[in-house]
Amino acid sequence: ADGLELSRAADRGQLDFLVAAPERFDPELRAVWQQRVGGDAVKHRLDEPLAQRIGHAAASLPRSSVRPRRRRDRQSELDRSTFRCAELVQRVPALREPAKRLLGALATTLAACNATEPRPIHGALHAAQWLDNGAGLALLDYDSLALGDPELDAATFLADLDFQNRERVAVDRLAAAFISRYEAAADPLDPRLLATYRA
Repeated sequence: ADGLELSRAADRGQLDFLVAAPERFDPELRAVWQQRVGGDAVKHRLDEPLAQRIGHAAASLPRSSVRPRRRRDRQSELDRSTFRCAELVQRVPALREPAKRLLGALATTLAACNATEPRPIHGALHAAQWLDNGAGLALLDYDSLALGDPELDAATFLADLDFQNRERVAVDRLAAAFISRYEAAADPLDPRLLATYRA
């Protein structure tokens, strides 16, 4: 249902990216069949102009009329981080105290950030979700589509960059290019909330 709503928003011109329109749900496979969208993966050829284009396109989603049924609020994101930290500590017990301090800092900061109206977000907006066909960008994988903080989407894109080799990838310039165009096309992002989600 959310995929259909997203596709209709794209048809109305509300989104600055192409959407793979869903065709049907396959109950046997428990899968949604979608139409194909063309383009080449951008993950390994990301440069500043492309990061700007992605920032501009991504900013169109929270401005759209899409209203996903799922919500991703700050507490649910903190719960996810707590679960991931528990997995990490199980593998590396020496990280118990640093993980505890991190979670405490995240909880404190999230509680201190101003409450905002949740808006439509992709939920997993990393670079591997984007295709470029020359004429436009396509965004894939809508299974995490939700109402939430746009800072979560932006932080997901930035955190994906953080895992790149900084000797080969200009991470800071790509991040700045993405954010500048995102904020030019949508409301300014809360820098503290953005940094917390990125952490």
